Amino acid sequence: MKKIVLNPDYYLRTDEKRTFIINRNTFKNNSSYGWYSVLHPIHAIVFAFFTKNEDFETVIAKIAEFLSKTIEEVEKLITPFINNPEDVFVEHQGIRFEIPSNVLIETENDIVYHREYNIEDFIFEENDFKTKRYFKAPLNMTFMPNNTCVTNCEYCYCDKDHKVEKLLPYERLLKIMDEAQELEMLNFGVVGGEVFTYPHWRKLLKEIKDRDFELSMMSTKVPITLDDIKYLKSLGIDEIQISIDSLIFDEMKTLVKVNETYHKKIKETVKNLCNEGFAVQIATILTKYNCSKASIDSVLKLINDCGVGSWSISPGFESLYRPKQSFRTT
Repeated sequence: MKKIVLNPDYYLRTDEKRTFIINRNTFKNNSSYGWYSVLHPIHAIVFAFFTKNEDFETVIAKIAEFLSKTIEEVEKLITPFINNPEDVFVEHQGIRFEIPSNVLIETENDIVYHREYNIEDFIFEENDFKTKRYFKAPLNMTFMPNNTCVTNCEYCYCDKDHKVEKLLPYERLLKIMDEAQELEMLNFGVVGGEVFTYPHWRKLLKEIKDRDFELSMMSTKVPITLDDIKYLKSLGIDEIQISIDSLIFDEMKTLVKVNETYHKKIKETVKNLCNEGFAVQIATILTKYNCSKASIDSVLKLINDCGVGSWSISPGFESLYRPKQSFRTT
């Protein structure tokens, strides 16, 4: 039997005095990618009822009882949100509430949601629909495990003189993640330094995925092995950014201070990622050292040969932590 359910792309997040509806970025090509907006409490309550994987008539009856409404009134209330192809705008007491497309969808399957919703959680003693900042906690957390690198880039913006000598204990990190879940935080990013030089990177990424956190795209200059790539794919990670400024070896020696082994392995990494079906983005920092047509063509050849999906090129800027110099390309 078909059911009407809350679209699992969306997440209801309580925030002490209001509820947000947020796109969980499950499918980044949908029209509501990155969406978040405040809901009126009635809409939040109604949408939460549609996370129980029950048949339509049962859900409508429960909503009607909870809100002290008739079946007809409830059906009229929810009809604009069932398979709605466009965003819906509802005004109440001079406040405009924006609700994204396809909020309630038809399905024959049970849906597993990010969390179990308690209807009572969407009722607040006081409502605040205008404050911009979150009351309870931000949505995003970023963990920087180290400032270790496998390159020594001329344009590096990091303070490499101060090494991280005492890493945050992994057990403490797990407790922080517990707290983040309790606060309904959604995204857990990992940045470097280099993520893949962190000794616990495998179990860290698995923990993030097991807890159903969103993981932002990782960026690295580390040549990762085919075994590592397959492990990432087994976790459901299928996109990554690889930083390559040039593939002319003499330029790489000058700009990022690497040897011939690195030169070979970073190209193999990109090839293996593409062969395993990853969405690969190449990131290039353009400086006076690698601004020639030959340099650009060297990276472009790899992109074309491997079928890389996107390429970002940004200018290099002076760093606080490097000897003062110009990276101007002209």
